[in-house]
This record gives sequence, C-alpha cells and structure tokens, in this order.
Amino acid sequence: VSPSAAPEGDTAQTQARSVDELYRLGEQARRSGRVQQAERYLLAALKRAPYHFLSQLALGRLYLKLEPSKAREHLEVAQRVHPSSEDVHYLLGQAYEALGRNLDAAEAYRRAIYLNPRFYDANTRLRGVLRRMREGRSVVERAAEAFNQHPNLATLTLFGRLVMEQIEPRQAVLEFEELRRRYPELPEVELWLARARHAAKDLPGEINAYRDYLKGRPDALGVRLTLVERLTQNGWYQDAAAMIKPFEGASGGEMVGLPPGTQARVTYINSRLLSAQREPGRAGEALLLAHEQGYADAEIGQAYAEDLAIYPDAPDLWFAYGNWLRATDRPALAADALATSGKLDAGQ
Repeated sequence: VSPSAAPEGDTAQTQARSVDELYRLGEQARRSGRVQQAERYLLAALKRAPYHFLSQLALGRLYLKLEPSKAREHLEVAQRVHPSSEDVHYLLGQAYEALGRNLDAAEAYRRAIYLNPRFYDANTRLRGVLRRMREGRSVVERAAEAFNQHPNLATLTLFGRLVMEQIEPRQAVLEFEELRRRYPELPEVELWLARARHAAKDLPGEINAYRDYLKGRPDALGVRLTLVERLTQNGWYQDAAAMIKPFEGASGGEMVGLPPGTQARVTYINSRLLSAQREPGRAGEALLLAHEQGYADAEIGQAYAEDLAIYPDAPDLWFAYGNWLRATDRPALAADALATSGKLDAGQ
C-alpha cells in the first residue's frame, strides 16, 4: 500500500504493518494535509496499541482545530503515557484554550515551561491566557460592584451572564456559592449556581441547586421540568416521577393545566421517564402524543430509535412508532413498523 492509499479496504496489508509504520504513514499524511487518511492510519495504530504515545500525540495535533474535545481526549492519554513531554502539555494547553478552559490551559503551559524554560511559544500562549483572564476578571469585578450596590434581579442577571461568559465553570460555582451565602433573600442565585454546576459537569450539584430553588418557588414550572430531565439523566427515576406527577391527568395520560408549548415538553420528558422505567409501550404512546402536541419530530425520532434499540421485541413500541411514521408522511416505513408490531404480538 502506498502512502496515498487509505488503509481501510486493504485490511490484510494494513494489519501486516507495524504500529510504528502505521504511525509514520499517518503522521506523513497529517503533515501533507490529508486529514481523513491520517486519521485512518493513526486510529489503526491505536487499535493495535492503544497507548502508543506518538500516535496519540499526532491525533491530538490532527484534531486540535477541527474537534478540540477529541484532541483533548487523545492528548490527555498521551500525557498519562509520557508526562515529561513538553509538547504534549503545550498541545493540551491549546486544546483547553479552544474549549474555554483557561485555568487548565494556563496550568498546561506552565508545565511545558517547567520542562523547557526556553519554550518561547508556551510562554507566549501563557501570557495571552493570563491577560484574557485578567481582562475578564476586571469586567466581572465591575459587575459585582454594581450588583453589591443594588442587589436585584436586573443586576444579578448582568453579573450572572458575565460570570458564565468570562470565568471558568469551577470559579463560577465559587462566585455563586458566595453570592448565595451573602444574599439568601435572592433565590434566583440558585439558578445561576445550577447553570455553573452544569457547565462544570457536576450533575448532582446542579440537581441540588434546582431543588433548593424550588423550595421557595414550587410553582416554577420551567425549573421543575429541567429538574425532571436532570433527575432522569442521573437515574433517579422515582424522584423524577414524583416531580412530574402533579401534571398528569387522572388516567396518568395527557397533562393538564399547562400552556400548549409546555405541554408537549412535559409529555416528551414523561416518555423518557417511562422508557427508563422499562415501560416501552407507554413511552412510545407518550412520544406519539408529544408529536400531536407539536414537539420537535427530530427529537421524537431520535427517542424512538434509542428505545427500539433497547426494546426491539416490544410490539406496543413498534405500533406507536409505526403510527408516528404514518403521521409524519412515511407510509412505507410505517407499514414495515406496524407489520413488525403484528409479528411480535402474534409471537407473544
């Protein structure tokens, strides 16, 4: 296989190559700008040797501008394999920068400089990150002063937006926790705290913040529905069911007393809860109802696909799916789904 030939489709010859040769071909393709080819060779190398440092590093470089989150994943593996490499810390700093994680970026650049005090590019990037952090901090400090002089919802909203835009999620959490301590009469601080914890990927902390807010604002429907979604994501199905129960009709079906736009969202959330509780038939019916109420068909279709992958032998789910396909003008697919439902039902 020549360097210009993609390894896929020539499996035998690709497998015959060594990991180092696959890396060399991948790096050669990367340097020549042949992104897809480079990706194939390098992934083939990692399939053979998942902790091959140079291949992980090369994939980090490859993804840096295209998909920084993927770059971060590969570079963090490379860092664990070879923590004394100045290059991996430098590249990891760039990935963190692209993801808005300035604190982590600064720390990565500092490590690169520690390993090589003459690393000019790392010094330049570190100064840039620190400058942006100082500038963002000064804007936030001015907003904090305005809020402290006149603590109300308007100044809180301005302060909250700036904190979320300018400060790392972990720092933002600390800012809002301090605000909550100083201004317990402003429960809306809990909502900003929940957003910061969501950005920090602290799902249990986010859930607790929403719970605390609802203690003082039990009728805040939008917050309650967001909490139900988070509880379901965290696997706390009984708590989620208790939260959504007040909106169910007497039969446990269509929701009552809700604005039309909100009704569809509640119905969709309920379908995800029913699916998690291993009730695929009722989940499918709820998705069909959400469609009738105007919920986005793209999300409904994705939910059906996920449920059918989990419950492929549920005739009621296939039946609801077929009816949804028919309602969205896909008669051939609808006929197939309904036929599958019939076969499964007859088999049971």
